[in-house]
Amino acid sequence: QTVALDASKSVDQDRISNSSSFVYSWSCTERSTSTPCTFTFPSTVPTIIFPANTLTSGTYDFSVKVTVRNMTSTASSFLTMIVTNQPVAYIQPLTANPVSPTVRLVIYGAGIPAAGDAS
Repeated sequence: QTVALDASKSVDQDRISNSSSFVYSWSCTERSTSTPCTFTFPSTVPTIIFPANTLTSGTYDFSVKVTVRNMTSTASSFLTMIVTNQPVAYIQPLTANPVSPTVRLVIYGAGIPAAGDAS
């Protein structure tokens, strides 16, 4: 899965400049610590896209500053990430004998919590 933040619909209210002359500057801050995000993304493009697993659980504040003709506008949004670890299921055969497709097969299994999962 990916996260996409899009500022490409920005407009010049005076309609003097087209969007190709816009300069974008993105920033990201982890809210609880007020520190910049620890991942790198292209900060000068209208849309940033990055893998969701780039961020750990927490709330992140994203801002984009759009500049055109010495005028600047800023928009902000936040993103709350909840990272969950999916359980891993292992199926181990009890016998090395081949299984016939016409015979009922019973599988016994157990769930093992994924790394870091307290459950």
